[in-house]
Amino acid sequence: HEPSEGEEGIEYVLHRLQQLTRMVDRGAHTDLVVRSIGSFLSVTLPKSWLDSMCRFMVDRMQLILLKFFTFKHYCSCYFNCDVNTARIFVLQCALHRRFPLLISEGCASLARSPVFYGTKQCSLFNDNNYIGCAWQLLQTGASFKVIPLHRASPQAHHSTSTASKRRHKHKKASSGKHGGVDKEEELLQQIANENIIAPLTMDLRTLEQEIERDQSKGRLPCVVIASPTDNLQRIKAICDRHGLWLHIEGGSSSLLLAAATTLPKSTRLMMQYADSISCQPFEWYMLNNACDGDAQQKAAKSLHANRPKIMAKQKGGTKKSYCGGDVPGCSATLTFIRQDLRDTPPPVMQYSDADFVSMFPLWHILCTRSVKHIKTRVDHALNLCTRLTQQL
Repeated sequence: HEPSEGEEGIEYVLHRLQQLTRMVDRGAHTDLVVRSIGSFLSVTLPKSWLDSMCRFMVDRMQLILLKFFTFKHYCSCYFNCDVNTARIFVLQCALHRRFPLLISEGCASLARSPVFYGTKQCSLFNDNNYIGCAWQLLQTGASFKVIPLHRASPQAHHSTSTASKRRHKHKKASSGKHGGVDKEEELLQQIANENIIAPLTMDLRTLEQEIERDQSKGRLPCVVIASPTDNLQRIKAICDRHGLWLHIEGGSSSLLLAAATTLPKSTRLMMQYADSISCQPFEWYMLNNACDGDAQQKAAKSLHANRPKIMAKQKGGTKKSYCGGDVPGCSATLTFIRQDLRDTPPPVMQYSDADFVSMFPLWHILCTRSVKHIKTRVDHALNLCTRLTQQL
C-alpha cells in the first residue's frame, strides 16, 4: 500500500536513528539518545507529521502487545502521558457508558451525581489528589469515596492449608513413618500463624454498604478502582449487581505475566474480571542510569530524591533502576479496555508534541526488545517460582 505521512516520517526517523547509533560511542546510553531525538523532533517536525506519527506508533504498539500478551477480551489500547491522565480517560469512558446522553446534552444529562470508589492504594484517594480529577470531570469531592483496607487473619487464611498438612502428616504417621511428626506439624502451624501476613485488600462489606447508601441518596455509583491484590471475583460480582465499571491500576507487573505460556491464576482473574486495566510498560524494563562523574551522580540523585526506587545489582557492581516518572516518556501509560465496552468509543484526539515526546521512547523500546526473548524469561521466572514453592 502507499505509505502514509506518519509511516514516511517513522521510516525517516528510523534511518537517522540507525545512523546515529553507529556513530555514538559504545558507552553511550541508547535510551537517552532516543529521548533526545524525540524532544528534538517534537519541536522541528510539522504538527500534522507528529499527529500522524503518533497514530502510527499507537497502532504498532497495539499489534506488538497483542502478540506479547494472551489477550481474549482487551482489544482496545489507548495511550496517555501518565497514570493521572489515563485515570481521567477511564473515568470519562465510564461516565459516557453510564450516561449515554452525555455526549449530546453535556452535564445537563447528569441528573444523578456519579460516585467513584477506591482505596488508599490508589494515589487518587491520597492527599486530596481527587480535587484535580474532580475539577476536570466537573464533579465535587463528594463523588470520590475512600473504601478502607482490610487484612484477613492468618488463621483464617491458612486454615485450609494447615488442615491439609495435618491430614498428610497423619497419613505418614499412621503408615509407620514417625519421629516427631506431631511436634513438627505444631511448629509449622506456629510459624505460619506468626510470620505469614495476608495482604491488605479492599473491605468489600464496606464497599457494598457505601454503594447501597449512595443509591438510597439518589446518587449513581459508577466506577470501582481496585488493585490486583484485591478479591477481584467478589468485587466483580458487586459491580455486576449494581452496574459499576471495574478498573484496575498498579497491575504492570501482574500484566507482564500475561506473556507467559500458561497464565498464572492471579493474572487470569485480573484479565477476566476487569473492565479496564492501566499499566506503565517502562516498569517491565531495567534502564541504566549511565551517570559518569560526581556531578552527574549528584544531579541524578537530586532528580530522583523524592521518588521511591527499586534497585537491582548487576555484574561489575553497577546498578540499574526503573526509570522515574520525571524522565520524559518513562511515565507513559497504556490502558486496555474490554472489547464489549466500545459501544461508545472516545472521540479521535489530536496528539500534541508533548504526547509525541512521551510516546516515542515507549514505541522504541517495544519495537527493539525481542518479544520472544521476554516471553521466554517470563516462563523461566514462573518455573523458578513453582520450584521454590514446591521446596518451601
